Amino acid sequence: MKHISRTLTMILALCMLLVGSAFAEVNLESTFPIVTEPLCASIAFVPAWAMVTSEYNEDTFWEIRYLRDVTGMDLKFTLIDPSVSSESISLMMASGDLPDLVIGADLTAAEITNYAVTQGLLYPIDELLQYMPTFSKILEERPSIRASITAPDGHIYTFPTMSYGDYAFSFRTWINQKWLDNLGLENPTTIDELYEVLKAFKEQDANGNGDPNDEIPWSGGWDLNYNLMGTLEMAYGLPYSHNSQGLSFDYSDGKDGSTIVYSAVTDTYKELLTFVNKLWNEGIIDPDYFTQTEIQAYAKVAEDRVGVIGATSPDSMGSDLGTFVSMNALTLNKGDTPIVSGYPALRDLSRGFISADADPEVAAAMANLIDYYYTDEAFINEWYGPELDSEYDYDHTGMYYDAETKSPKYVNSGNTFWWNYKITYFNFWEVPGTTNVGNKFIEASWAESHPDSLIAQYIADCGQYADWQQDLIDHALKYEVEGIPAMFMSDEDSEEITMLKVDLDSYSQSMVSKFVIGEASLDTDWDAYIATMEDYGVNEYVDMYNSYYKTFKENMAN
Repeated sequence: MKHISRTLTMILALCMLLVGSAFAEVNLESTFPIVTEPLCASIAFVPAWAMVTSEYNEDTFWEIRYLRDVTGMDLKFTLIDPSVSSESISLMMASGDLPDLVIGADLTAAEITNYAVTQGLLYPIDELLQYMPTFSKILEERPSIRASITAPDGHIYTFPTMSYGDYAFSFRTWINQKWLDNLGLENPTTIDELYEVLKAFKEQDANGNGDPNDEIPWSGGWDLNYNLMGTLEMAYGLPYSHNSQGLSFDYSDGKDGSTIVYSAVTDTYKELLTFVNKLWNEGIIDPDYFTQTEIQAYAKVAEDRVGVIGATSPDSMGSDLGTFVSMNALTLNKGDTPIVSGYPALRDLSRGFISADADPEVAAAMANLIDYYYTDEAFINEWYGPELDSEYDYDHTGMYYDAETKSPKYVNSGNTFWWNYKITYFNFWEVPGTTNVGNKFIEASWAESHPDSLIAQYIADCGQYADWQQDLIDHALKYEVEGIPAMFMSDEDSEEITMLKVDLDSYSQSMVSKFVIGEASLDTDWDAYIATMEDYGVNEYVDMYNSYYKTFKENMAN
C-alpha cells in the first residue's frame, strides 16, 4: 500500500526516545498506513448539516472507502444524524456504549469537564501525542491552542479545529454600489457617513425608478447571520465574540481590548442603540426587519429596493459583485483603525474524542488517524474530495474544474450545488483539524507544490480568493481581531455561567429590540434595564470570564 506523505514530522531524536514505549504495530510518523498488523476499530461520525442523510451509503461514501484503503485497519463506521447529534452523543455517554472514536462531536467545555474529568469517559489524548507528530508540532508552535484545550485536570481530551489567522469572513455587509453611483456618494467609512448615505438612499430615489418612496436603506433580518447589530457593534469597538454570545473584548473609546465586557450593558452600547433607534424612527431600517425570512429579504434585493444588507455573498442573494460591494468596516471617528470580529485561533474546542474504554493500542491507532486531519492533504481532501481519475477516485465520480464557470464540479452532481453534493457523497467535513474558514492560504500552498492539480488550475484562473472574498478583505477583513478563546472552568463556575447566560441573554435580547423600536425608552428605562441585568448577575458573569481569561494568558506564558 502506498505511503502518503503528510505535512510535518517530529524531530527524529524525539521519536527515538518515544518508540520504546510505543505499540509495535502503530505508526509513529506522519504516513499511512497506520498499522502493520490487522487491527479493528469502531468510529461514529457526525457529518455536516448539509448532508442528505437519506442518500448515505457506507459502501460508496468516498471518505470511508479512502480511510479503509490507506490506514490498513478494519474500520466499522456509524453515522450520527446531524439534526439530533447532541441528543445521540448524550445517550451514548449515559449508556457508556461508546465507539472507539467519535468524529464531528461539538462538545462544550462544560460537557468535556463532565464527561472526561468527572465521569472518566474520554481518553486523555495528551498521553497519545507520540502518535500525533503533526498535531504535536502545532501545539508546540501555538501555545494558545494548547492552553485552550487543556482541561482543569491538566489533560487534553478532545481534538479541536483551528484557524491559522487567515481571513475568517465574519464581516459580510454589502452596500449597493449602483445606488452610490446614482447619487454620487462614496462607500462610508464612519458612522456619520453611514447615516448620510442611508438617509440619501431613502430620500433621493436611489434606484432611479422615479419613485422616491420604495427604497429600503437597510434590510435583512434581526435573527439572521451578518445582521445590522453585529456590523455596528464592530464600529463602536465592541466586536461580538463567536464563542461567547453577548461578550466581547472592549476596544471602545481607545481601550486596548484586553478586558471582556458584556456589550449590551456598557455606555457605548447605549450610544449604539441611540443611533439604531434613530434609524428606526426615520424609516431607514426595513419595517419587516424583525419578522422577515432571508428569502423575503432577498426578494426585495431582486426588486432593486435594498441599499445595505448582511448576507453570505452577493450571489447568495441573487445579485452580483458589480451591484453589491463590501461596505467598509466602520469607525466612530475619521482616521481611526476599524475593529472587525474574528474567530479565535481555536475554532471548535471539540470535533472528536476517543473513548476511555478503547483498547490502548486502538486508542493509539485512532490518535494517529486523527493526526492526518491536521495535515494540508486532509484540508484539500475535505474541501474538494478526490480529483477526477486520480489514484483514489474509485468510480470516476471525482472533482473536476469547469473552466467555463470557473468553479469545481463533480461528474454526477447535475444541478446540485457542488458543496452540497460533496457533503452527501464524499466527505465528513465536520472533522478535527483546519477544515474551516480562516485557512484558505493552505490552498495556495498546495497549488504551488502541486502545479498540475485541480486546485492549481482553480487558483490560476480565480485567484486564492473569490472576487467577493477579496472585496471583503480589501474593505474590512484586514482589520480582524481574535475573539474570546474557549476556556475551561470549574464544574461549579461552568454551571453558574450556564445558568446566568440563559437569563442574561434572553432578557438583554428582548430589551435591545424594544429599545430599537421604541417600546422601551433609552432615556427613562435604561437604568432599570441595567439594574435588572445586575440582578441577573451580569457583573459576576463578566468577572468570572475575566478571571479565567487571566489564567488563560498565564498558561500561555508558561
